[in-house]
Amino acid sequence: MGLRVCIFKVGVTSNPPLRFCEYKKKHYSHMYVICESPSVDKVHMLEAALISEFHKHIGCRNKPDSGGEGALNRTNPVKPPYFVYVVAGRADQCRRAPASHIVELAKAEVADNANPSRAMVDFAKIPLEHAEEGCHEVFLKYGFAAPIEIEKLNLGLGSLSQFPFLKFSSWAQFLLDRGQVPMQMCGCKNLRAMRDVLGEFWERYKALHPNHQLFQIVQGDDERLRRTIPVYSHTDEGRTYKHEALFVLSTHSCLGRGTSSYVLKGKHALPLRRRGLGLNFIGSTWSTHFLSAVLLHEVEKENPGVLAGIVAAYAQDMSSLATHGLSLDSDGDANERIYFQHVGTKGDLPALAKLGSFKRTHSHVARQPQSRTPCQGICYLCLAGQEQSADGRQPSIPWEDTALNPAWAATVDQVLPWDGRAEPVILRGLPIDPTRKARFFLTDIWHNFHLGLSKHFWASSVVSLIERLPLLQAMTIEAAIKHLSDDYSRFWKQRKMNPLEKEINREVLSWPYGRVCPVGKWSKGSTATAFMQWLEDFCTRCVVHQAHDELLLIVEPCH
Repeated sequence: MGLRVCIFKVGVTSNPPLRFCEYKKKHYSHMYVICESPSVDKVHMLEAALISEFHKHIGCRNKPDSGGEGALNRTNPVKPPYFVYVVAGRADQCRRAPASHIVELAKAEVADNANPSRAMVDFAKIPLEHAEEGCHEVFLKYGFAAPIEIEKLNLGLGSLSQFPFLKFSSWAQFLLDRGQVPMQMCGCKNLRAMRDVLGEFWERYKALHPNHQLFQIVQGDDERLRRTIPVYSHTDEGRTYKHEALFVLSTHSCLGRGTSSYVLKGKHALPLRRRGLGLNFIGSTWSTHFLSAVLLHEVEKENPGVLAGIVAAYAQDMSSLATHGLSLDSDGDANERIYFQHVGTKGDLPALAKLGSFKRTHSHVARQPQSRTPCQGICYLCLAGQEQSADGRQPSIPWEDTALNPAWAATVDQVLPWDGRAEPVILRGLPIDPTRKARFFLTDIWHNFHLGLSKHFWASSVVSLIERLPLLQAMTIEAAIKHLSDDYSRFWKQRKMNPLEKEINREVLSWPYGRVCPVGKWSKGSTATAFMQWLEDFCTRCVVHQAHDELLLIVEPCH
């Protein structure tokens, strides 16, 4: 397999066959073991040297200046030998590849084939330095790309003066013209079914948000609501091929075809008034989630006003869709218009804090008994975490209060999390609920659990087992941790599955010694799922009907 016709990655491992099985799931087809050594340092040094030499090649999937990281650096690494490997896969399979790589393959095909296709000739003519733009033009020419106009925003000097931006209104008009809005936006077969679903949605929404400005705008016009599609914006941090941080802004409908379970149980076939409306899960995200903009973190850091400019353009577009809508017909008949209501923006807490310019965020949590400047709070929805001021005018409201009637509960929706004179840009011109503005910003419950609550719950549960379960009390702490780790490995081996985190140790518990409060240490949400599934199974086998400790009996039902 030649260097120019493959995608490859350099790595180290102690078990090449097992590692290759993981790569095969990612469509890599070959593995070459190029070095074996009993020294971790030597294999890491060779890995770093190879990445330094080859990372500039188009097909290399290693991040520049990387090498030497990974599982072999654990406190208790697996025993030698250790191996340096290269995995590779052909770039012409159905996987993502850089545009320049496609052009190189096309040039090679035209050089070797006496009768290449017209499309292949067009690809081969593209200059490598303009590969991405050229490929897009060829895709458009042969009908392999949606004809969505790319707007140019003036966000600064140089390339920022022509910043590419996709209006959601352009996506929506494209789907309207093709008759695909009912299915892609509401999971319905036709406009009539879509109107019925939308009418039901807004009736339920009004019961929860009676003060929303949309209901004042329509003034009882139920037919207008039956033509208004609710949508969410979503902000997240992605990664480029070289693993550089990337801000991503996209839009998707609140409604869809549901989930696989929803359909298998026949819930989609229930009468509309008795039906839970379908979530937007089924179907490729390429057809149900619509990109507006991406921005490198490095560019955002060097040009602080760029993100605000992108969000301002997005807000203006969404405001127009909510108030003016889009025409179903070329004559623009007002009775044949479809509207889109931006009901909320989703993201993890750092993304929401950035969009909303929050003064109260989780990063402000006090790390000392008393801060020099009293903390204003750590939650954008309430005043939890607020510290008492020196003059006593600002009361203390502990965020740790988990009583049935905590002090922070009375402060929900009472104080805006941003400066009242500077409303977040994303809200400009948008009909919202003026009594609950902060609730426009929506947290992701799975982010909150998998990368938040579960870390505390799982780690504390494991330590409680070590300290209180009779089976483990008879062992040393190190032996107890190893016993649980072995049990965890057996659990997944029996299910013939391979979780990202291979073992339980002090590092993953963030528990170096007994007086430290444990908290799970992982960065992938699927790890939380794996640990919680094992904990549920372990408690079922070793706690239920076998332990009488009150704390352990509280842990078990939580699953």
